[in-house]
Amino acid sequence: MRNLYMRNFIDKFNSNKKKYIVSLVVVLVLMLSLIGGTSYAILKGNVNDKNEQVIKTGSVELKLTEYYDDISKKITVMSDDDGLLQDDVYSFNIKNTGDSVAKYDLKLVNDVPSSYTGKVLDTKYIKVGLEINGDEYGPMSLDKVKNVIDSDVIYKREMLNYKLRIWLDKSKEKEIENLEDYKAFLKLKVEAVQRPESMDNGVNTKTFAYTGESQEYTVPRDGYYYIELGGGAGYNSGTANYDSNGAKTSGYVYLEAGEKLYFYVGGHGEKPNTNCRTSGYEFNGGGIAKPAAAGKCGGTGGSATDVRLVGGSWDDTKSLISRIMVAGGGGYGDQASNYTLGYGGTLYGTKTLFATYQQYLSNPGTQISGGVAPTKYSGAQSTGDAGSFGKGGAGGASPSGTSSGGGSGGGSGYYGASGSSGLSSGSWASSGGSSYISGYAGVNSVKESTTITHTNQTIHYSGKYFVGGDMIEGQNAGNGYAKISYVDSKPKRRNTKLNNVRYIKDCTNYNTANNANHWLEIEAIKDGVNIAKGKSVTGTTSQSSSYPYSRITDGDITYANWANPSSYSNNQCVTVDLGSTYDLDEVAVWNYFGSQRSYYNSKTSVSADNSTFTDVIDDASIQTSNGRRINAYATNYNGYTSDKLLVWHNAYANNGDARNSSTTTWKNLASSSYNATTNGTTWYGNYLSFDGTNDYVTLSNLGNSFPATYSFVYKTNSAANQIIFGYNSNSAGIGIYGNGLFITSLKTSSNVYDTGGITLDKFYKVDVIYRSLSDKTIYVNGEKIAKTSDTNYWSWGDSNSYLGRRSSGTYFKGGIASFQVFGRELSEDEIIHNYNYDKQKFNLE
Repeated sequence: MRNLYMRNFIDKFNSNKKKYIVSLVVVLVLMLSLIGGTSYAILKGNVNDKNEQVIKTGSVELKLTEYYDDISKKITVMSDDDGLLQDDVYSFNIKNTGDSVAKYDLKLVNDVPSSYTGKVLDTKYIKVGLEINGDEYGPMSLDKVKNVIDSDVIYKREMLNYKLRIWLDKSKEKEIENLEDYKAFLKLKVEAVQRPESMDNGVNTKTFAYTGESQEYTVPRDGYYYIELGGGAGYNSGTANYDSNGAKTSGYVYLEAGEKLYFYVGGHGEKPNTNCRTSGYEFNGGGIAKPAAAGKCGGTGGSATDVRLVGGSWDDTKSLISRIMVAGGGGYGDQASNYTLGYGGTLYGTKTLFATYQQYLSNPGTQISGGVAPTKYSGAQSTGDAGSFGKGGAGGASPSGTSSGGGSGGGSGYYGASGSSGLSSGSWASSGGSSYISGYAGVNSVKESTTITHTNQTIHYSGKYFVGGDMIEGQNAGNGYAKISYVDSKPKRRNTKLNNVRYIKDCTNYNTANNANHWLEIEAIKDGVNIAKGKSVTGTTSQSSSYPYSRITDGDITYANWANPSSYSNNQCVTVDLGSTYDLDEVAVWNYFGSQRSYYNSKTSVSADNSTFTDVIDDASIQTSNGRRINAYATNYNGYTSDKLLVWHNAYANNGDARNSSTTTWKNLASSSYNATTNGTTWYGNYLSFDGTNDYVTLSNLGNSFPATYSFVYKTNSAANQIIFGYNSNSAGIGIYGNGLFITSLKTSSNVYDTGGITLDKFYKVDVIYRSLSDKTIYVNGEKIAKTSDTNYWSWGDSNSYLGRRSSGTYFKGGIASFQVFGRELSEDEIIHNYNYDKQKFNLE
């Protein structure tokens, strides 16, 4: 509801206040109105030692905290300027510590006790002002706002900090002169509804499952709606039983009562030899698998899930063009044979790699084209078909005369992936389809309703666009799904750093592949439109004549369309001038994502005057088609916190530029130093595998200083005592003892902290903060597990530091996907931020 005008500060507080005073009794009330009923509590002064009250209902948990003891007072007549600047404030916060987003109303009501027989002050005389997380709102007349002083959405783990000021309306002082004996009994109430999964017992939320046909939805009322889609997964034949999961897309869009939407929910791909076909597609575009001579075939691709403005058959061109959001489907996968999985992707689908032979098997869908099958790996194959708009390509049949095998169908999406080539035996994996959200930075929308013509612009021809849009690759297993929820008002802007922006500057300092700096695109979204398109770009170094800076703002994220300086040096920057200042919805930057490289010290900042810049993106991430981005309405986890990130080994880009199954050098993505050496380990899909017998990684000597934070993502398939990160025989480091996570010593069970046990073949994220040898804190999957003063320790500053063992053995059996060292203590917010980034990649819980 924050549509009240923002006050301007005045230089001096006006001390000439009137003497009229009215008794005011204030109590705080936290009330959750949910599907399961109402919880109600009155808070008076200190409630407990922590000055807080927690009320739970369903999966929403809101905590209201007071910061003062006596909240009874009298209020005086003031002008609005005086009222907004008064020092007498009520400070409190509301934190959502539950596991669901909530829609809330914050009310200040005059709730008169039944025992009171005196005169009651009408709320038309009462004015209030709020500070919410430092931003000022008001003045408000309680009568005119109908007692609702704030109405918005509170996200999981979000805390809102309030300062409340109350006064009597000076413009009504003649009436107030005779109200000295009147009293107001104000109660501060929070009413919340779980959102978006189950509002109003399902009335405002509808979920669509896979049915193999279009499903119509009529918009019940004007307002904003949250839409979430999951693409269908491809089948995976690997022993780890991981699907090539479909993508997840979401965002908020304004709709009007009576409009019709059409949901097309994609299905899961089929395993080999179960659905061999010579022509056609799966429902909503999953690529088929052509049969070999003996009737054998590969797996089929997963189908995309989308929402459209025009109904009809799923493959009708006009209906496909009307899609305003798409979640890409996954391709067929084979994790057991050392393939990387072809997830349903973001702006591009995920590309499969046969790591053993460094062979790309199928190409993904993009924003402007379907994937084209790569050159055949050997002569005894048939090439798969190309993907297209909304359709995955068919897998190639096995060569004539063979009795098994066949290529697999590509995942469908905004554009579908190609099918993979046919083999004489076995089935090759295929890539995933791309996703699309109208108004999302990087998308390439269609120009009109009848032909597939791209504009290099972000907004759909219909003019409908989403705010708070999000795309995540590989998030949905099984059949696809769709949800739509009524949320009423536009979500609040959570990143005020995007306010009043004219200039966008991006700087980088070489990359893991070479000593060069590149930019593909910089986009700035306002109301669904990329206003950076066609704007001027300047650089700290002159542009290359062959790769000019104008490419940075042409709206095309194709990775062959990069720009670079005429010569390279450390820490080069480019700046986009938008021409005017805007309160932006989103900023996104792409450097180069044609390989799995990372750019060092990459930082994006914004300014109103091209002089004073504010950092808005400062993280370490492997370049992907989704770019590095910040959204004013949603939290996006683009990468790890980058400040003093010293070491970053990641199996997604084990060689710094590509996945390489034969390399023994595990490159440091954080700097050009401190590379690690593998010994006997195996690159297995997206992690490094340890056999528990003699496999380990030798770490470079970084030195030893405190504070520091050590972070890693691991899984184990053994319940035996073992070392994940070790130093020497006396000080073990981090490992598993008695099926619990321990730190420092393996000698006894007294140092086991994750006592709930460890599930085999399940990835965990672990962070260990070392403030000193006797002050350590452990986090697992973003949650604090323990703090210990155990003085047993290991030291990084020795040549015998390892992953997968200590110097005397105790080998680790499992996989490590990522290992990091920060030269400082990470905050809890940073721990959570990094965990959420890993959660997207490794499907952590």
